[in-house]
Amino acid sequence: MRTPVYAFLAIILTFSTLPAHADWATSSGSCYAKGDIHLSAGLTLSRLGGYAMFDIAVHDAISVGGGAGYYSYSYSRYWRYAYLPMTARVLFHPFNLSVLEDKIKIRDQFDLYVGLATGWRLGWAKQRNLSTVINSQSSIGGFMLRENLGIRYFPSDNFYLFAETGAGFGWMSGGIGFRIN
Repeated sequence: MRTPVYAFLAIILTFSTLPAHADWATSSGSCYAKGDIHLSAGLTLSRLGGYAMFDIAVHDAISVGGGAGYYSYSYSRYWRYAYLPMTARVLFHPFNLSVLEDKIKIRDQFDLYVGLATGWRLGWAKQRNLSTVINSQSSIGGFMLRENLGIRYFPSDNFYLFAETGAGFGWMSGGIGFRIN
């Protein structure tokens, strides 16, 4: 159980020790830049729920953030599961690599990102027999470490639509967001 935690910390330390003046990434001509703050709200498509996230661009190719949400689902008509995930995440924005600056023409409107999310999800389950709850468990949930893959589309300078998978909020999700720079 500790190995994923150490792997996540190693990734954070690796990205945080990269020099800020390094020329391996650039925001020239991109919709993503160091100093941007992204605030977003989304709905999970695979499980009924929603969440709110924030990301802070600490480098032209790296952002950190977190969020909280709620989702629920059932495997049968008798059991219902619900979770409150709280996550922290580190994202890498490959469209901002210097070697791709003049090769990806859509980077002024699209921001692709990949990363890792970790956190805790509080959960509970209820067993029903017709309309009566006959069993309730509050001990499900726990530590999570998830991949995160997403894309943002900016139809204007400070408003975007996004779709992503992972991050602990369901298999597929999408929503809207605002950039503060």
